[in-house]
Amino acid sequence: MNFSLHQLQAFVFAAELGSFSAAARKMRKAHSAVSTAISNLELDVGQELFDRSAREPVLTTAGEVLFSEAKSILANCRYFEQLASELHPQQESQFTIAIDDYFDLPKQQELLAMLADNFPNLELRIREALSQDIVALVTKGEADIGFTLLQQAVSSLMSYMPMPDVQMHYLVSPQHELAQLALGKSKPIQLHQLERYRQGILARSSYFSSQQISAKVWKVDTLFAAGELAASGTCWIMSPLSFVRPLVDAGSLVSLPVHQDLQRSIPSAVIWRSQASQGLVHQAVRSWVQQKQVTGEM
Repeated sequence: MNFSLHQLQAFVFAAELGSFSAAARKMRKAHSAVSTAISNLELDVGQELFDRSAREPVLTTAGEVLFSEAKSILANCRYFEQLASELHPQQESQFTIAIDDYFDLPKQQELLAMLADNFPNLELRIREALSQDIVALVTKGEADIGFTLLQQAVSSLMSYMPMPDVQMHYLVSPQHELAQLALGKSKPIQLHQLERYRQGILARSSYFSSQQISAKVWKVDTLFAAGELAASGTCWIMSPLSFVRPLVDAGSLVSLPVHQDLQRSIPSAVIWRSQASQGLVHQAVRSWVQQKQVTGEM
């Protein structure tokens, strides 16, 4: 076997992106270079990997089997590079963390305090964004590491560390009819009851747009606005409790008991680019997350 990592990478990108042209753009190579690399790989392994009879290439049965193995080989190579880089890690002078708005602010403060204590000369940038934007920031190298909700699949170029699921709560003003209904009947709120009342939705989030229950909606751009909207009594919202904790503690919002079929949670993770260099700051952030998970503090 004389195939190269370059050929495997061209094969995997073409399969993931659906065309040789897209793979070429991803690799910043000419279309002919990618096509030749894949053709040579087919000769080396003695198998036709793509059916080229249609407009776009489609994996053959052999291609589907070898695709998963090729991804595994590339992942092992990235791990090898990562392991080698971690033998003599360097301290980054600059570091960017992208954090989804939904993560618990006190935990963010603990993380920032750890970085301030251990890396006093570090130039740190915090970028708060929605999860789909965080994935893009890390993929493009505009953020070194990201704390995100996994609303979409993580590409083969990304590594991630699972974190506890984020539990969603149905929240309303204590004066809202839904709150009075739950208090009066002492029973979980049902779907048909939520459908009767206006719902507040975070318009910029694909996840929350997909969670529309009521036909009557008001849309906002920020979590702060969603919390204030619900506290005014004009609608109900879905949100992690951590974000609206001040409004709950002040008695402006209450969490509705809902039927188990309505309970929702979103998986979360720390993500980073597999091939990016990982210095002391990067390792410290990941170690902090691991420690919090072991102690049950996250």
